[in-house]
Amino acid sequence: MTATDPIIRQHLPIVHEAMHHVTHMTVRNRGTFGGSVAHADPATEMPMMTRFLGGTVIASSQRGRREIPAADFFVGSLVNSLEPDEFVIRVELDAMRPDAGWGFEEFAKRHGDFALACFATTLHCVDGRASDFALA
Repeated sequence: MTATDPIIRQHLPIVHEAMHHVTHMTVRNRGTFGGSVAHADPATEMPMMTRFLGGTVIASSQRGRREIPAADFFVGSLVNSLEPDEFVIRVELDAMRPDAGWGFEEFAKRHGDFALACFATTLHCVDGRASDFALA
């Protein structure tokens, strides 16, 4: 499944929107979501989405599998918490609530360049009042 899949558009529309900003089509078709997350570049979209949506990174090595919450996976700029013998085999994101409001915007010199600034938000409205508001 890719981030542009209709299932992603339905259940994770903010990820679907962010994917349109990921580099150029040639690179997008050769890279992977997990690879982008493992690279941990703060100027890229999929690490941001994984952290923002509270995802879980599944890592594997000869010792077995390990589930790493995104909050613990990203240690710093271009630094993750993988052990030297581990690699990312899956990234899990929970579906957004169907009634969630959301927004995503990215600013770059040219489309496909690394983001100079990026913004994501989700919220829920109950009786005209915003609740569960999140920003990244």
